[in-house]
Amino acid sequence: MRDPVLTEEGYWQAFFEGCPYGMVVWRATRAADGSVEDFEWVDANPQAVEVMGATRDGLLGQRLLERLPHYRELDLFATFVEVVETGEAAEIELLLPPSSETTRRAEDGVWYAVTTVSSGNDEVIVVYRSINEHKAVLKEAVDLMNRDDLTGLANRRYLKARFWAMRERRTTFGLLFFDLDGFKAVNDTHGHRVGDEVLRITARRLVQNVRPGELVARIGGDEFAVLLKSDDDGSVEGVRARLLDAIHAPMNIGDTELKLGSSAGLAVFPVDADSFEALLSLADRRMYEHKHGAA
Repeated sequence: MRDPVLTEEGYWQAFFEGCPYGMVVWRATRAADGSVEDFEWVDANPQAVEVMGATRDGLLGQRLLERLPHYRELDLFATFVEVVETGEAAEIELLLPPSSETTRRAEDGVWYAVTTVSSGNDEVIVVYRSINEHKAVLKEAVDLMNRDDLTGLANRRYLKARFWAMRERRTTFGLLFFDLDGFKAVNDTHGHRVGDEVLRITARRLVQNVRPGELVARIGGDEFAVLLKSDDDGSVEGVRARLLDAIHAPMNIGDTELKLGSSAGLAVFPVDADSFEALLSLADRRMYEHKHGAA
Protein backbone atom coordinates (compact mmCIF):
# COMPACT_ATOMS: atom_id res chain seq x y z
CA MET A 1 0.00 0.00 0.00
CA ARG A 2 1.33 3.44 -0.93
CA ASP A 3 2.54 5.59 1.94
CA PRO A 4 -0.16 8.24 2.58
CA VAL A 5 2.55 10.90 2.69
CA LEU A 6 3.19 10.37 -1.01
CA THR A 7 -0.37 11.32 -1.85
CA GLU A 8 -0.33 14.54 0.07
CA GLU A 9 -0.40 17.79 -1.87
CA GLY A 10 2.53 19.14 0.12
CA TYR A 11 4.76 16.30 -1.03
CA TRP A 12 4.11 17.08 -4.70
CA GLN A 13 4.53 20.81 -4.12
CA ALA A 14 7.87 20.29 -2.35
CA PHE A 15 9.15 18.23 -5.28
CA PHE A 16 7.77 20.66 -7.85
CA GLU A 17 9.34 23.70 -6.19
CA GLY A 18 12.66 22.04 -5.34
CA CYS A 19 13.30 20.10 -8.53
CA PRO A 20 16.59 21.28 -10.11
CA TYR A 21 15.01 21.04 -13.58
CA GLY A 22 12.41 23.28 -15.14
CA MET A 23 8.88 21.93 -14.69
CA VAL A 24 5.72 23.26 -16.28
CA VAL A 25 2.09 22.14 -16.10
CA TRP A 26 -0.13 22.88 -19.09
CA ARG A 27 -3.83 22.17 -19.59
CA ALA A 28 -5.16 21.49 -23.08
CA THR A 29 -7.71 23.90 -24.55
CA ARG A 30 -10.00 22.33 -27.10
CA ALA A 31 -11.77 23.56 -30.21
CA ALA A 32 -15.46 23.04 -30.85
CA ASP A 33 -14.75 19.72 -32.56
CA GLY A 34 -12.89 18.46 -29.49
CA SER A 35 -9.39 18.68 -30.95
CA VAL A 36 -6.58 20.24 -28.92
CA GLU A 37 -5.93 23.73 -30.26
CA ASP A 38 -3.52 25.04 -27.61
CA PHE A 39 -2.40 24.66 -23.99
CA GLU A 40 -2.91 27.01 -21.06
CA TRP A 41 -0.26 27.63 -18.43
CA VAL A 42 -1.38 26.08 -15.12
CA ASP A 43 1.87 26.20 -13.15
CA ALA A 44 5.64 26.64 -13.50
CA ASN A 45 8.35 25.98 -10.95
CA PRO A 46 11.04 28.56 -10.05
CA GLN A 47 13.62 27.02 -12.40
CA ALA A 48 11.27 27.25 -15.39
CA VAL A 49 10.23 30.79 -14.50
CA GLU A 50 13.89 31.88 -14.28
CA VAL A 51 14.76 30.44 -17.68
CA MET A 52 11.69 32.06 -19.20
CA GLY A 53 12.67 35.46 -17.80
CA ALA A 54 9.14 35.97 -16.56
CA THR A 55 7.14 35.85 -13.35
CA ARG A 56 4.93 32.97 -12.35
CA ASP A 57 1.87 35.20 -12.24
CA GLY A 58 2.82 36.58 -15.65
CA LEU A 59 2.78 33.08 -17.14
CA LEU A 60 -0.30 31.52 -15.56
CA GLY A 61 -3.34 31.61 -17.79
CA GLN A 62 -1.38 32.44 -20.92
CA ARG A 63 -1.60 30.30 -24.05
CA LEU A 64 1.43 28.21 -24.95
CA LEU A 65 1.49 29.00 -28.68
CA GLU A 66 0.96 32.70 -28.10
CA ARG A 67 4.11 32.93 -26.00
CA LEU A 68 6.16 30.13 -27.59
CA PRO A 69 4.96 29.77 -31.20
CA HIS A 70 8.17 27.98 -32.24
CA TYR A 71 7.04 24.97 -30.18
CA ARG A 72 4.79 24.01 -33.09
CA GLU A 73 7.74 23.96 -35.52
CA LEU A 74 9.85 21.94 -33.08
CA ASP A 75 7.09 19.29 -32.84
CA LEU A 76 6.85 19.93 -29.09
CA PHE A 77 3.21 20.92 -29.45
CA ALA A 78 2.47 17.69 -31.32
CA THR A 79 4.22 15.72 -28.57
CA PHE A 80 2.12 17.38 -25.87
CA VAL A 81 -1.08 16.65 -27.82
CA GLU A 82 -0.10 13.00 -28.24
CA VAL A 83 0.55 12.63 -24.51
CA VAL A 84 -2.82 14.19 -23.67
CA GLU A 85 -4.68 11.98 -26.13
CA THR A 86 -2.92 8.67 -25.37
CA GLY A 87 -1.94 9.11 -21.73
CA GLU A 88 1.49 7.68 -22.55
CA ALA A 89 4.66 9.53 -21.51
CA ALA A 90 7.09 10.81 -24.13
CA GLU A 91 10.80 11.66 -24.02
CA ILE A 92 12.60 13.66 -26.70
CA GLU A 93 15.85 15.57 -27.12
CA LEU A 94 15.84 18.87 -28.95
CA LEU A 95 17.87 22.00 -29.53
CA LEU A 96 15.96 25.12 -28.61
CA PRO A 97 17.27 27.88 -30.91
CA PRO A 98 18.91 31.06 -29.55
CA SER A 99 16.00 33.13 -30.84
CA SER A 100 13.57 31.39 -28.50
CA GLU A 101 12.59 32.94 -25.20
CA THR A 102 13.84 29.96 -23.24
CA THR A 103 17.39 30.28 -24.61
CA ARG A 104 17.81 34.04 -24.76
CA ARG A 105 21.18 33.85 -22.99
CA ALA A 106 22.72 31.11 -25.15
CA GLU A 107 24.20 32.13 -28.51
CA ASP A 108 24.04 28.63 -30.01
CA GLY A 109 20.82 27.53 -28.34
CA VAL A 110 20.45 24.93 -25.60
CA TRP A 111 19.99 21.17 -25.84
CA TYR A 112 17.22 19.82 -23.60
CA ALA A 113 15.92 16.40 -22.70
CA VAL A 114 12.16 16.94 -22.46
CA THR A 115 9.97 14.47 -20.57
CA THR A 116 6.19 14.84 -20.87
CA VAL A 117 3.67 12.89 -18.79
CA SER A 118 -0.09 13.08 -18.53
CA SER A 119 -1.57 14.00 -15.15
CA GLY A 120 -5.15 13.48 -16.30
CA ASN A 121 -7.83 16.13 -16.75
CA ASP A 122 -6.26 17.17 -20.07
CA GLU A 123 -3.07 18.27 -18.27
CA VAL A 124 0.57 17.49 -19.02
CA ILE A 125 3.59 17.86 -16.77
CA VAL A 126 6.70 18.78 -18.75
CA VAL A 127 10.23 18.49 -17.35
CA TYR A 128 13.13 20.28 -19.10
CA ARG A 129 16.65 19.06 -18.33
CA SER A 130 19.61 20.78 -19.98
CA ILE A 131 21.97 18.29 -21.64
CA ASN A 132 24.27 20.89 -23.17
CA GLU A 133 27.31 19.59 -21.31
CA HIS A 134 26.60 16.03 -22.39
CA LYS A 135 26.18 17.13 -26.01
CA ALA A 136 29.41 19.17 -25.87
CA VAL A 137 31.35 16.14 -24.63
CA LEU A 138 29.76 13.97 -27.31
CA LYS A 139 30.57 16.52 -30.01
CA GLU A 140 34.17 16.74 -28.84
CA ALA A 141 34.47 12.96 -28.94
CA VAL A 142 33.06 12.85 -32.49
CA ASP A 143 35.39 15.67 -33.56
CA LEU A 144 38.39 13.78 -32.17
CA MET A 145 37.33 10.69 -34.11
CA ASN A 146 37.08 12.69 -37.33
CA ARG A 147 40.20 14.88 -37.03
CA ASP A 148 43.88 14.31 -37.66
CA ASP A 149 45.77 14.93 -34.42
CA LEU A 150 48.80 16.59 -36.00
CA THR A 151 47.23 18.99 -38.52
CA GLY A 152 43.65 19.38 -37.29
CA LEU A 153 42.38 18.46 -40.76
CA ALA A 154 39.64 15.96 -41.40
CA ASN A 155 40.92 12.39 -41.39
CA ARG A 156 40.19 9.52 -43.75
CA ARG A 157 37.10 8.51 -41.75
CA TYR A 158 35.50 11.95 -42.11
CA LEU A 159 36.52 12.27 -45.75
CA LYS A 160 34.73 9.01 -46.46
CA ALA A 161 31.62 10.16 -44.58
CA ARG A 162 31.56 13.40 -46.56
CA PHE A 163 31.97 11.45 -49.80
CA TRP A 164 28.90 9.35 -49.04
CA ALA A 165 26.89 12.44 -48.09
CA MET A 166 27.79 14.08 -51.42
CA ARG A 167 27.14 10.83 -53.28
CA GLU A 168 23.59 10.74 -51.94
CA ARG A 169 22.90 14.02 -53.76
CA ARG A 170 24.00 12.35 -57.03
CA THR A 171 25.96 15.42 -58.07
CA THR A 172 29.25 15.24 -59.91
CA PHE A 173 32.33 16.14 -57.87
CA GLY A 174 36.08 15.58 -57.88
CA LEU A 175 38.69 14.17 -55.53
CA LEU A 176 42.27 15.48 -55.63
CA PHE A 177 45.00 13.38 -54.06
CA PHE A 178 48.37 14.93 -53.09
CA ASP A 179 51.65 13.84 -51.61
CA LEU A 180 54.85 15.75 -50.91
CA ASP A 181 57.92 15.10 -53.02
CA GLY A 182 61.04 14.76 -50.90
CA PHE A 183 59.29 14.57 -47.55
CA LYS A 184 61.25 11.50 -46.40
CA ALA A 185 64.49 13.39 -46.96
CA VAL A 186 63.21 16.22 -44.72
CA ASN A 187 62.60 13.78 -41.88
CA ASP A 188 65.94 12.06 -42.41
CA THR A 189 67.92 15.31 -42.61
CA HIS A 190 66.12 17.65 -40.22
CA GLY A 191 64.23 15.29 -37.91
CA HIS A 192 60.58 14.58 -37.26
CA ARG A 193 59.94 17.89 -35.47
CA VAL A 194 60.66 19.78 -38.69
CA GLY A 195 58.79 17.14 -40.68
CA ASP A 196 55.71 17.60 -38.50
CA GLU A 197 55.85 21.37 -38.99
CA VAL A 198 56.06 20.86 -42.77
CA LEU A 199 52.84 18.85 -42.59
CA ARG A 200 51.11 21.52 -40.48
CA ILE A 201 52.18 24.29 -42.88
CA THR A 202 51.00 22.24 -45.86
CA ALA A 203 47.64 21.67 -44.18
CA ARG A 204 47.17 25.40 -43.54
CA ARG A 205 48.08 26.29 -47.09
CA LEU A 206 45.65 23.77 -48.55
CA VAL A 207 42.79 25.02 -46.37
CA GLN A 208 43.56 28.64 -47.31
CA ASN A 209 43.41 27.89 -51.03
CA VAL A 210 40.30 25.77 -51.47
CA ARG A 211 36.86 27.17 -52.21
CA PRO A 212 34.03 27.39 -49.65
CA GLY A 213 32.38 24.02 -49.14
CA GLU A 214 35.43 21.98 -50.15
CA LEU A 215 37.04 19.59 -47.69
CA VAL A 216 40.77 19.08 -47.06
CA ALA A 217 41.83 15.86 -45.33
CA ARG A 218 45.07 14.22 -44.31
CA ILE A 219 44.99 10.59 -45.39
CA GLY A 220 48.19 9.62 -43.62
CA GLY A 221 51.92 10.34 -43.70
CA ASP A 222 52.47 13.08 -46.29
CA GLU A 223 49.29 12.30 -48.24
CA PHE A 224 46.39 14.76 -48.47
CA ALA A 225 43.06 14.77 -50.29
CA VAL A 226 40.60 17.50 -51.29
CA LEU A 227 36.94 16.89 -52.08
CA LEU A 228 36.01 19.39 -54.77
CA LYS A 229 32.46 20.68 -55.09
CA SER A 230 32.38 20.33 -58.90
CA ASP A 231 34.20 18.62 -61.74
CA ASP A 232 34.28 21.57 -64.15
CA ASP A 233 37.62 21.20 -65.93
CA GLY A 234 38.54 24.85 -65.76
CA SER A 235 37.69 25.34 -62.09
CA VAL A 236 39.25 22.04 -61.00
CA GLU A 237 42.48 22.73 -62.85
CA GLY A 238 42.52 26.20 -61.35
CA VAL A 239 42.18 24.78 -57.83
CA ARG A 240 44.82 22.12 -58.49
CA ALA A 241 47.30 24.70 -59.81
CA ARG A 242 46.63 27.03 -56.89
CA LEU A 243 47.13 24.25 -54.34
CA LEU A 244 50.36 23.05 -55.95
CA ASP A 245 51.72 26.61 -56.06
CA ALA A 246 50.89 27.02 -52.37
CA ILE A 247 52.68 23.80 -51.44
CA HIS A 248 55.73 24.64 -53.57
CA ALA A 249 56.27 28.04 -51.93
CA PRO A 250 59.31 28.08 -49.58
CA MET A 251 58.75 27.11 -45.94
CA ASN A 252 60.77 28.82 -43.23
CA ILE A 253 61.03 26.70 -40.09
CA GLY A 254 63.37 28.24 -37.58
CA ASP A 255 66.67 28.77 -39.39
CA THR A 256 65.77 26.24 -42.05
CA GLU A 257 64.26 27.10 -45.43
CA LEU A 258 62.66 24.21 -47.26
CA LYS A 259 61.08 23.97 -50.68
CA LEU A 260 59.18 20.80 -51.46
CA GLY A 261 57.47 19.66 -54.59
CA SER A 262 54.14 17.91 -54.84
CA SER A 263 52.15 15.79 -57.23
CA ALA A 264 48.37 15.57 -57.57
CA GLY A 265 45.92 13.14 -59.12
CA LEU A 266 42.25 13.77 -59.91
CA ALA A 267 39.33 11.34 -60.05
CA VAL A 268 35.71 12.32 -60.68
CA PHE A 269 32.49 10.85 -59.28
CA PRO A 270 30.58 9.15 -60.86
CA VAL A 271 32.45 9.25 -64.17
CA ASP A 272 35.58 7.49 -62.91
CA ALA A 273 34.27 5.50 -59.95
CA ASP A 274 31.14 5.02 -57.84
CA SER A 275 32.64 4.18 -54.44
CA PHE A 276 34.98 5.99 -52.08
CA GLU A 277 37.74 3.39 -52.11
CA ALA A 278 37.71 3.12 -55.91
CA LEU A 279 37.73 6.90 -56.38
CA LEU A 280 40.57 7.37 -53.90
CA SER A 281 42.58 4.53 -55.41
CA LEU A 282 42.23 6.01 -58.90
CA ALA A 283 43.21 9.49 -57.73
CA ASP A 284 46.22 7.94 -55.97
CA ARG A 285 47.28 6.12 -59.14
CA ARG A 286 46.93 9.24 -61.22
CA MET A 287 49.01 11.14 -58.68
CA TYR A 288 51.86 8.68 -59.20
CA GLU A 289 51.43 8.96 -62.96
CA HIS A 290 51.67 12.74 -62.58
CA LYS A 291 54.77 12.34 -60.39
CA HIS A 292 56.39 9.98 -62.90
CA GLY A 293 55.49 12.21 -65.83
CA ALA A 294 56.91 15.25 -64.05
CA ALA A 295 60.11 13.43 -63.12
